[in-house]
Amino acid sequence: MLLTADQLTSLRIDLQSLAGIKYEPILAELLDHYATLTEQHMDTGLSFGDASKWAWNDLGQGEGIQQIQDDYIANIQQQIRSRHLAIVKSYFRWPAFLTTALVGMLVYLVVPLLPADITRYVLLAVVFIPTFIMVWLERKLKNEPTSQRFLILEYMANHNKQHVNAVVISANFWLILIDDHHSHFLQAYSTFIMVVCMLMVLYTVSFVQLLNERFDFRTTIA
Repeated sequence: MLLTADQLTSLRIDLQSLAGIKYEPILAELLDHYATLTEQHMDTGLSFGDASKWAWNDLGQGEGIQQIQDDYIANIQQQIRSRHLAIVKSYFRWPAFLTTALVGMLVYLVVPLLPADITRYVLLAVVFIPTFIMVWLERKLKNEPTSQRFLILEYMANHNKQHVNAVVISANFWLILIDDHHSHFLQAYSTFIMVVCMLMVLYTVSFVQLLNERFDFRTTIA
């Protein structure tokens, strides 16, 4: 017996309110199982209300269903960490390494030729632009709290704390370099500083690339 739209909505509300299921991929799969079990019990002559109660028990009730979501979150988070590491490593493998090396060589050749003032402001931009990008991505994805991308956002937010700390340290360092008495230090180590900043930019780009990834997880519901 096929369920009506209102009955499916009722089952969805059960999953969301009673079991706390909020991520769309796992919600859709659980709803499909919940509806199938309910239909099977209704075929035996039970009413929708009684059939849904039996189906709820078959799924494992609240705690059992919540565990399914917990397993989903843990699995996806592990996939996110592994994929992010693979993306970062890919920048230093052929053929992407060629682009990384060429950019690094360009920085090595050009930065020492720039006046100290220009180098300071370029350094400031490179340090803060990744943070601005991260903040923009966080604000954008907060409108998708039930999507898989929100789990990526949480992963990014945790790593962004480390990035913010690096920005604060870099900003203080930059303020020191503004002082003309320290300009010789900036000129001597400008290439090294810019290479570090370039790596920070690559790290930010890896997060943007990570957002375009999709991760699969299948439940073990019979």
